[in-house]
Amino acid sequence: MALLHVDGAYGTPAAGSTAPAGDPDAAGYVIYTSGSTGRPKGVAVSHRAVRNLSRWHADATGITPADRHAVVCGQSFDASVLEVWPALLAGASLAIADDHVRLDPAALARWYRTAGVTLTILPTALAEAVLALPAPLQPSLRHLLIGGDRLRTRPHPGVSYEVRNVYGPTEATVLATTAVVTDPTVDDGPISIGRPVDNVRLHVLDAAGRAVPVGARGELYIGGPGLALGYLHRPELTAERFVTGVPAAPGERLYRTGDLVRWTPAGDLEFLGRIDDQVKVRGYRVEPAEVTAVLLGLAEVADGVVTALRDRAGDAYLAAYVVPTGGGDPDRLAGRLADALARELPDHMVPRAWAFLSALPVNSNGKVDRATLPRPGVQAGPSGPAPAAVPASPAAPPPAAAPPVPAPTPPDDLEEAVRTLWCAELDRTPDQTPADASFFALGGHSITAMRLLGRLRETTGVEYPVLRFFRAPTIRAMAEHLREQRPAVNGRVRGTL
Repeated sequence: MALLHVDGAYGTPAAGSTAPAGDPDAAGYVIYTSGSTGRPKGVAVSHRAVRNLSRWHADATGITPADRHAVVCGQSFDASVLEVWPALLAGASLAIADDHVRLDPAALARWYRTAGVTLTILPTALAEAVLALPAPLQPSLRHLLIGGDRLRTRPHPGVSYEVRNVYGPTEATVLATTAVVTDPTVDDGPISIGRPVDNVRLHVLDAAGRAVPVGARGELYIGGPGLALGYLHRPELTAERFVTGVPAAPGERLYRTGDLVRWTPAGDLEFLGRIDDQVKVRGYRVEPAEVTAVLLGLAEVADGVVTALRDRAGDAYLAAYVVPTGGGDPDRLAGRLADALARELPDHMVPRAWAFLSALPVNSNGKVDRATLPRPGVQAGPSGPAPAAVPASPAAPPPAAAPPVPAPTPPDDLEEAVRTLWCAELDRTPDQTPADASFFALGGHSITAMRLLGRLRETTGVEYPVLRFFRAPTIRAMAEHLREQRPAVNGRVRGTL
């Protein structure tokens, strides 16, 4: 056994202690994404690709050792690569957000100021909640990067920091394009995904692999040193998605994104949607077929399919259509199935809407006829609260048990006004929204919770603590908190806040 005398080691020259040379083309990390067969795909990314990303980040932001880069995203979300490595390579420091800060857009904005954060990247849903806040002074913040889903919110006029919308699949090392987002007084049109970052080549191609003209839709192919090595231990899938021999780019290795885009006359890319069934749910790529595979393994499910729908705000969510093995109350069955899936899958992959059918409709080819599936009539999620809106962040604390209530009290105007906000956010009728039901059991999740609290703040001026909401996510608890904070509001409310 070797013995190391620590006290004597200090001040001793470190002769011959150079680090071994690394292979820039070796895998630097592996991040898993959803797979259509129920088997997640491990995307292996090289050191060279991370270095290329970091070099672009340095040029775009001018990061120096004096900067403080926020760490908000979870480590299983590839945006965390952009948070950590460019900052460390530049000698900058990392400011790591606490869990309660990650949950609360208002708290996050305040933390940026107190922590002296100068650069940050946020998943789209959280960033939009931050941008929707009244524009606070951010004396330290210089750059806000946003990615993960379609961006629809522009910054307030006069913000002191630059906002960039970034796009890129995990297979292209976090991002491939970027666009500076201006405020609505400069441009109030749709927000593009911009132009390629350094050393990235983009091709918009038709089904035969030929370039399409400006304005025509086509599939986006990405090339350059930022491409991943492939899928870990999946050579067939790697060969399918990372291709060569495309007519428009002979000899070049390209990644087929499956994303539909088109070039605008200004030279920017506009994102149009997906070619396949893949969808972004709360910033995560999800293939509903993977959820279907797990659903069909449950004892109470004879047949079923999971598909993606969009709510009134345009956000994607999963809906499950189930042929049950037996009867019973649909709400309770949906709750049991949601809890069962939550034990096997991450929260963003658990359906929030359910429909129970005697048989799935099929078309002439014998496949499920998705066009004729009815609108789901049951909203249900796992019995506990959803995790934080930041992908892969730790979950919020479990809800505290509600104190026993001797007898239900009749709802007052304030409670009914709160119910109106809940119904609008959850797309439910008042009779489907009991005062003591959990927001999450009714189909809500962290993003809809943030939107709800934002609406509450806009209409009442009350800053509702996010952690308090996670611990007691009911209409009754919310109305009681409003009475405590603003006694006068109860007398003024007449059905709407």
